[in-house]
Amino acid sequence: EELHATGLSHNEAFFKTDHHWTIETAFWAFGTMVDYLENILLVQIPDEYTDLESYNLETRKEKVLGSNGRRTGISYGGLDELTLIYPKFTTQLTFEAVEEKIYREGDFKEAYMVYERLEGDNLYEMGQYDVYIGEDYPSTIQRCEDAPCNKKILLIKDSYFRPVQAFLGLIFTEVDTIDMRY
Repeated sequence: EELHATGLSHNEAFFKTDHHWTIETAFWAFGTMVDYLENILLVQIPDEYTDLESYNLETRKEKVLGSNGRRTGISYGGLDELTLIYPKFTTQLTFEAVEEKIYREGDFKEAYMVYERLEGDNLYEMGQYDVYIGEDYPSTIQRCEDAPCNKKILLIKDSYFRPVQAFLGLIFTEVDTIDMRY
């Protein structure tokens, strides 16, 4: 309902070769969720966390061939561009995919982004949308000791949520996720 209220068209909100939101739409969803969570948790999150001006935008032209595009081919739908969004402000974060024994720490790009997903030329094998968080994991734990909200949250998620999940990891001291599909 919130997305439709913005007036964004489907073509603006989603990749043309994939069923997922663009990263810009995921960032919008993150801001919308923070507004909602502020009200129900009775907390105030500093505006810089949801203000796009506080983030770097790195656009990669013709870099995404989504799952739909991999089924039909580049000649049918072309390639999407990918805009990566990451904080300008300093962050110190950790990410853990429990079952896979994956652990990353550092700033946002080191802990929550997997740049290897953008390397190589075989668009049919790489999931460029996976640059945020990585793959779909059964469960993850994200920690941010300097988070503006001293709360832990549990999210039941699917693949749409990976970029949103990464951004929420800036807000709360701990974000745990469970993907029921796995």
